Amino acid sequence: MTDATSRSKDCEASFTWHGNSTFVFEADARLDPELFHLATQAWKFLDDVLNGLRLDEQAEDWAAKMLTIYYAARIHGASAAATMALAHRSGREAIILSRCQYEYFVKMLYYDHYHDEAAEVMRLLPSYTYRFAESVGLNVRFGLTDDVIDELEELSKAAYRGNFRGIVDSLRADPLFAQSAEDGNPFAVGFLQNATSMFATHWTYGSSVLHAAVQDMPYVLLPRPDHHWDVNVDSRMKAPNKTVLDLNQRCFSATGLLRWRFQLGFEAPHIEWATRTAAVAKRHAGESMDIKSMHD
Repeated sequence: MTDATSRSKDCEASFTWHGNSTFVFEADARLDPELFHLATQAWKFLDDVLNGLRLDEQAEDWAAKMLTIYYAARIHGASAAATMALAHRSGREAIILSRCQYEYFVKMLYYDHYHDEAAEVMRLLPSYTYRFAESVGLNVRFGLTDDVIDELEELSKAAYRGNFRGIVDSLRADPLFAQSAEDGNPFAVGFLQNATSMFATHWTYGSSVLHAAVQDMPYVLLPRPDHHWDVNVDSRMKAPNKTVLDLNQRCFSATGLLRWRFQLGFEAPHIEWATRTAAVAKRHAGESMDIKSMHD
C-alpha cells in the first residue's frame, strides 16, 4: 500500500466498490461437489450422535460429558455455517466461524480431560449466568432474595476467568494428557501434533479477521497504479476446498470423540466417509494456502 504515499496532495483518491448491490449470493465454482456432499454427511453424523444421548446425573464424569455435548452442538452449527459461507464466496466470514469451531473443539477436549474443572463449571453455572446478565446491564437482582444474591456473588468470585491460550497451553503441558495420547486417545494425538500450527492459523489469524485488525486491510482496500483504490468485498479464499476439508474433518472428529466417550464405536458409514474424504483430500493436496495471503 506504499503507492498511496506518493500521491500528490492535489489528487483526490476514489474508491471503487466491488460489491453486489442485488444481494445475489453466487456459488463458488471452485468448490468440489463431492467434498460438499461429504461435508453435509459430517454434519449429519454429528446430528445423529447428539440425538438421543443418555446421561446418568449421578455418574462421576457427568459434568464433563455435559460440556462435551454442549461444545459438540456448537461445533455442528459452526461447521455447517462456515461451509455454507465458503460455498457462497464469503471466505473471510468463514474464517471467523472456523475460529469459533476450533475453540469449541479444543474446549471439548479440555473438559473431556479435566473432569474436576468440568464439575466446577457446572457447579458455578448460575454465577456465570448472573455475572453475564450483570455485565450487559440487566437488573439481575429483580425477583431474587438477598440470600440468593449473596450466594451468587460468592460463587462469582470463584468462577473461572481464564483465557483460551491458557486452555491450549494447559493441554500441551499436561503429562496426563500426553499419556492419554500414548495410550491411544486419537484426539489427544491429533491435538498435540498440530497445536502450534492450528493456534496460528485458526486462532491468531482468525482473530485478526474477527476484530477487523488493520493487518487485514490490504486485502480489502487495494491500491491501483493510478493511486485510486478498489474496495474488495469478494472474500473468496485461495483454497476453499482445503478449508472445507479442515472444517468438516474437525466436525467428524467431534462425532468421533462423542462416540468414543460414550462407547458407541464407529459404524460402516463412518469408515466409508473417512476413506472417501482421504481420497478427496489427496485431490486437493496441491492447493496453495498460507496465513499471509489466504485471500490473494
